[in-house]
Amino acid sequence: MQHKLKRIVPDQICREGYNWTFHASRQQIDDFLSTTMLLAEFGPTNYFETYDVYLLDGDRK
Repeated sequence: MQHKLKRIVPDQICREGYNWTFHASRQQIDDFLSTTMLLAEFGPTNYFETYDVYLLDGDRK
């Protein structure tokens, strides 16, 4: 996904890739962020790409 999850506007349709879109409600975003931990943010790389790595709560040991 080219947009940072923590910076998107809830319910706004974001165009991604060639033929697909992404949108999420405020509740979906909050649910994801409350059950994950941001481990790292990489980038920008070539073409201004950035990458975020999250750990799901169930994966913590």
